[in-house]
Formats: sequence, structure tokens, C-alpha cells
Amino acid sequence: MFSIDKGLSPFWENRRNVYVAVFLVSLSLSLVSIAFSPVLNRDGMLYVHVADLLLSGNFDEALKQFDWPFFSILIAAVSKVSFVPSIYVAYGIAALAAAGVTVTLASLLYRVAPKSGIFLSAFVVLAFPALNEYRDLVIRDWPAWFFMVLAVWLVLARKEKPGLLSGGLVFLCIVAATLFRLEMLFVYIPLFLFYLSAQDQRKNILPLAIFPVVAGMAFLAGIYFFIDGAAERLEKYAGIIDVTEIVKKVDYFGGVIGSQVLHEISKDYGIWVLVTGLFSIVVVTLMGHLGVLFLVPALSRSGVSKSARMDCVDKRLYASLVLFWGAVLIAFLFARFFISSRYAVPLSLSLLPFLYVCVGDFIRQNRRGLVAALAFLFVIHGLSNLIATKGYEKKVIMDSGRWVAEKLPEDKVHINDGRISFYAERGYVQDDDVEDGPSKDDIWQVLLADKERETALVEGAKGNYEFIRRFDSGGDATVLVFKKR
Repeated sequence: MFSIDKGLSPFWENRRNVYVAVFLVSLSLSLVSIAFSPVLNRDGMLYVHVADLLLSGNFDEALKQFDWPFFSILIAAVSKVSFVPSIYVAYGIAALAAAGVTVTLASLLYRVAPKSGIFLSAFVVLAFPALNEYRDLVIRDWPAWFFMVLAVWLVLARKEKPGLLSGGLVFLCIVAATLFRLEMLFVYIPLFLFYLSAQDQRKNILPLAIFPVVAGMAFLAGIYFFIDGAAERLEKYAGIIDVTEIVKKVDYFGGVIGSQVLHEISKDYGIWVLVTGLFSIVVVTLMGHLGVLFLVPALSRSGVSKSARMDCVDKRLYASLVLFWGAVLIAFLFARFFISSRYAVPLSLSLLPFLYVCVGDFIRQNRRGLVAALAFLFVIHGLSNLIATKGYEKKVIMDSGRWVAEKLPEDKVHINDGRISFYAERGYVQDDDVEDGPSKDDIWQVLLADKERETALVEGAKGNYEFIRRFDSGGDATVLVFKKR
């Protein structure tokens, strides 16, 4: 029987040492990814900007910028205590949360299939495309994902003897995850149902049922009434589960597709084109997240052997997570006709244990050549997601912003891109609030422009503006600086 763990030194036979190594490697991968993408992502700029507003005491302005500010509050609190600039704190929190997700997920995979060994679980998680794709980003999803997988770990760690303490810790983990991403509240439903279906839980049903409901309602009510703008977000999420509105929307846009896109004979199929198209978005996103792991069940000779099958209790929990999060994802997609690929990460994490069981059993079938080829493709895909970035093409934003901070005055400067404004130490500005072209009221014009329209912009400015400087880092856009004559 094949196992990566055979012949290891006593040091590596200790799982705790392996988990420490996984944590450190995960941190290193995040740092490598950040190094390949030196410009902070837009969401990260917003969170850091809000954190800086909180640190300066501008609470009302901070809430106007973002109505779910808990990640920014954490950044501000850590920055205040550590005296480290908020941008570095944001990167640090994201990297640490990513390492926490990686280690906890490795532990969960090992629990699912201990016969496959701890090193296989570590290898799969460290090369997992669904995680590596976002390692360079400062996003509030990282801590949300961490508390989600930690809650699952706590449930399974105490599945034999569930109790009020473990149930309370799980509830707190979901609350913490919800503070970063509101939709994580739905994760508690399958976990709560799992507790109620566990043996010997009759005496705990009342506390487990009443405490989360009361505490959760109080938590959401407090946010609804005391945080400006949060009420609108809560109402928006509540609207996602309005099936009537979803059906009306799908029926309307399906009719539009049928009448304006399809041939007259096929116009009745407009709804089916819309529905299958939306579902395909989720499937394609999952294929990108899971990589070649999608192929392993199909390549297995006779499915998963009985000796390698997942424990029925674990299977029930992961299956419920897949169903609930899949339902949330589909409801959001049909309600908004929009989905970010990272919204599907919790679904990918819930599916991974099922595929991991297949991977372990596939390796034990001793198809060494095919195993090596799939492992190579898996690593290449995972690493390509890690470093496939246009970070240095966007470095023009950082360079021009820092130049503005050093060379130009605080007023009479028009910047047409919020990212440049962020690096110019003038706060992050949402794109909708920025005038794209030159501003007549300002002496200085700092304009991000596509190279295709660069010549026309320079020619158009000749009469009224003096061309001062051009920034270019090899991407599709440049930054041009003008001064009014």
C-alpha cells in the first residue's frame, strides 16, 4: 500500500510538527504571492482606508464608506495596539488567516482519510487552487473562511461527545465569520441540524436551539439599529431568499433572451438558456477552484473502495454544507445575476473532502505514472493561480501615487483613479465618485488612461495644460500628469 508518510523521521511522525510546517509554508506562499502583486487590491484599499478613518476618529465618514466595517475595525484595533501601519496589518491578518484556513483544512482532510497520511493532506491543501488564487488579496473572506472551517473542525472533533461548550464555541465561530461576511450566517444551519441529529442530544436540544436563536437575533438587531447602512445590507440579503421575485426576474430576462437573441422558433427556450447559463457559471468556477481533482473520481478503476470511504457522520455533515452553501450561492446568483469567484470557495472547501477520499484511494491503486502526471498538473495549476497576476503591470498606480504624495500639494489636485489616490495618501475613493477626465477646477491633473487613448489625451490637453510626467510599468495603462498653464 502506497503512503507518502512511510520512512519518515520521528520528527515528522508528530502531526503537530507537520501542522506547524504547513502553517509556515502557507505564510511563505502568501508572501510570495504578495511579492508578485505589490499593489493592494481595491477591496483591500477600501478596508485600509476605512481603518485609517476609524483611527483618526472619523467614525461617521468610515460608516459612509462601508456599511459592514468589522474587518476594518479589526485592522484599526491591531494597528492601534501594535503601532504598525494599517496597510501592513491588513496584509498580515490576511496572510495569517490564510495560514489558519490551510492548517485547519489539512487537519480536516487527515481526519477524513487517515490511511492516506498527513503529508498527502498537507500537499493537497498547499497546492489547492481555490486558496492559492486569493493569497495576494487583502479580503475579508480570509477570516470568514477560517472561522467557517474552524467551526466544522470543532463539530467533528466533538462529534462523539457533543455538548453545550462545543456547541457554544461553534456558534461563536459562526458569529465571528458573520462579522466578516454576513452570508456566513447560513453555515450555522447545517451545523446546528447536525448537532440536533447527534445521539444523546435530547437534553441539550433546548439550550442549543434557544441560545443561538436569541443571541443571533440580538446580534443582528444590534447591527440593524446601531450601524448606519447595515440595515440596507441585511434587507438586501433577506431579499435574496424571496423566491417569488427570483421567479419573476428569471421569467422576464428569459423572455428577453428568447425574443431578442434566439430565433423565433426557439424563443420559448430563453428561460432554459438563462438558467443553464447561470448554473454553468457555478460549475466552471468550481472546476477552476478544484483543478484536476475533478478528474480523479472519473479515473478511479472501480470507485472508492469500502475501506477508504468517508465516515457516514462526516459525510452527512459535509453533504449538508455542500447543499446549503450551494443553495445560497444559486439563490444569490439568480437574485443578482452576479457572482464573484471567491463566493464559491466555501462550496469548494465543502466538496474537497469527498474528492480527497478519492485521491487517497486512487494513489493506493499504484498507478504511479498517472498519479505523478496528475500531481504535476495539480501543482502547476495551484502555483499558476498563486503567481498569475498583473501586479507589476499595475505598479504604475503605486509609483504615480507615491510621486504625487511627495511632489504635489494637498489641494487643487485631480486624480481620476481611487487607487492612485490611495497611494498618494489621500484616501481611497470609489470609482463612482471619481471624474474620469480632467477637472477644470484643479491645477494639477493626474490621469490614469489606456494606452490607446493616451495620445488623444495629450493632444487634447496641449492648449490648457503643460505635460509634466508619464508613468508606465509595462501594462495596458499609463498615468499622465499635467499642470494648468
